[in-house]
Amino acid sequence: MTGLRDGVVRPAGVELGVVIAAHDAEATLAEQLDALAAQRAPFAWEVVVADNGSTDGTAALARSYAGRLRLRVVDASARRGAGAARNVGVAASRAPLIAFCDADDVVGDGWVAAMRDALRTHAFVAGRFDGGRLNSPRVLRSRTVPQTRGLQQSTRLPGLVAAGAGNMGIRADVFRAVGGFDPDCLFLEDTDLCWRVQLAGVPLVWVPEAVLHVRLRGSMWSAARQGYHYGTGERWLALRYREQEERLRALAAARSSTPGAAVLPGGVGARSTGSFAGVAFAAAGVGMAFVDPALAGGLVPAAGEVAAGAALTTAGLAAEGDGPHRPGPLRAARRLAATGGDLLRVRSVGDLGRWSWDVGWGLGYAFGRVEEPPPVSAPGGPAAPAGPQEPAAPTGTTATTGATGWVGAAGAGVPPQGVVVGDAVVGGATTTGGSVAGGVAPGTASPGRAAAASG
Repeated sequence: MTGLRDGVVRPAGVELGVVIAAHDAEATLAEQLDALAAQRAPFAWEVVVADNGSTDGTAALARSYAGRLRLRVVDASARRGAGAARNVGVAASRAPLIAFCDADDVVGDGWVAAMRDALRTHAFVAGRFDGGRLNSPRVLRSRTVPQTRGLQQSTRLPGLVAAGAGNMGIRADVFRAVGGFDPDCLFLEDTDLCWRVQLAGVPLVWVPEAVLHVRLRGSMWSAARQGYHYGTGERWLALRYREQEERLRALAAARSSTPGAAVLPGGVGARSTGSFAGVAFAAAGVGMAFVDPALAGGLVPAAGEVAAGAALTTAGLAAEGDGPHRPGPLRAARRLAATGGDLLRVRSVGDLGRWSWDVGWGLGYAFGRVEEPPPVSAPGGPAAPAGPQEPAAPTGTTATTGATGWVGAAGAGVPPQGVVVGDAVVGGATTTGGSVAGGVAPGTASPGRAAAASG
């Protein structure tokens, strides 16, 4: 038996935990579990199905696979939402490496091994989506499958990328250090996690060998409903990350006229690769990523190079990414207006499906029910204006879980001594009272969040 710094005791042999959040998934879960049972991996791994209050036979179906897989079903019904369910699944897992997949998709051959191999080198990874196996030509004509050629770029936070949680892997230490999924974020919770982990200085790495066959929404109604949810989630993100958006865009504007290399810690230079947003985020990465080598793979010798590596990796992914997220608040009304004209140009069922999704997105952004989220902002009040010459945060400043992360020190980062998240210091150059993962807490602590994080 082994114990990690989070105090959880785990069997020594289990390397990877596959967490599946499931709600009324009886119709599709068997296909996913069959694909997992067919995996051939030369190491011990487990499956945790987090049942998010299913009323059909989801739990019984999952338990029937216990003879074919090292599998457990855990009750994740205390709080609805995929993020909350995944938090419960991670808390129940015995593995130091975590991979997520969804109950209505199917992992490709070699997916488990690809995820484990990637997580032995990188702390945060995401794989490739494929839509050809589970969807008819008609459905494929009506939707664009994301994440087929790279990670999803963000137009809201320049230089950051995101990925769907259905094909994502993360080291358990890093997941816990940033607080896991925010259960208050019901839609696009995976984007929120991706941004927080990257703002913590841990890059999201593209692993095309880990293929997931995705199942798209087949009807106009289901496409519109999903679009509505995504629009609602985008509005939640816009409220939460407005300070980061302003700072990163200010940095991008400041750096746009600076030719050559951006100066990074430890004397490391970042040159433009043709991605303006990528260079801006490389500059923003100064002081952001003082990551514990044990969490970052033990491959980086100095804190300055960790910061540079996180920024440069993210910049490279942004340059090669798979397209932007849906547009921001000023474009929501335009999208609703434009879809009226698009309806007149519909020539196929596929066009109608895309139109339905866009209408749903615009309605969700404009009218979706969104409670004011806790902002991801600097502790102790607003940070100083961002700029290339901004001084580091004063030594000795810390934050509790009531304030969520730093953006401001050297442009956008965490103070050198870290941010206190519970009994762990996240993001400091040294370890104080717990594990260091380089980071940003998910938000003001609430009973629901604490329960979900603890399982």
